[in-house]
Amino acid sequence: MIGTGLGNHTLVVNSTGTAYSWGYNLNGQLGNGGSGSSLLTPGPVFNFTASSSLYGKTVTMVAMGELHSIALASDGSVHTFGKNQSGQLGNGTSDFSSVYPVAVSTTASSSLNGLTVTKVASGGNHCIVIASNGKVHTWGDNEYGKLGNYDATYTDRN
Repeated sequence: MIGTGLGNHTLVVNSTGTAYSWGYNLNGQLGNGGSGSSLLTPGPVFNFTASSSLYGKTVTMVAMGELHSIALASDGSVHTFGKNQSGQLGNGTSDFSSVYPVAVSTTASSSLNGLTVTKVASGGNHCIVIASNGKVHTWGDNEYGKLGNYDATYTDRN
């Protein structure tokens, strides 16, 4: 499966569920543990180290934002990596970035609490998922109300 998105990087998933990335990597959006330099050939997204929330998981779907990426694992969990200035990593923080995949929050305060995810997509600085209950969930940059939550302010959600 080839990921879709807006960035200057590419993500794909092979038939065994391993994600590969290449291209621009200023903020760790390749998920390979590094940042600052481009990768000209495909390399694996880290799922083989305990530093990654994807450790031991099989990836089924990927998408890219401008400087971040999102991956769906076969167990319905969502993992993000790259820039997080607007909370687009969905882990409850707005830390600058993560070079390793981090799990999207499913705590009691998260709208994803108790749910699994079936599809993922991404905009420039925000993420969109469809949960197992059929509802759409969004987080990240809310400029112009693009999160679709009836909030026309510029308030970012994470």
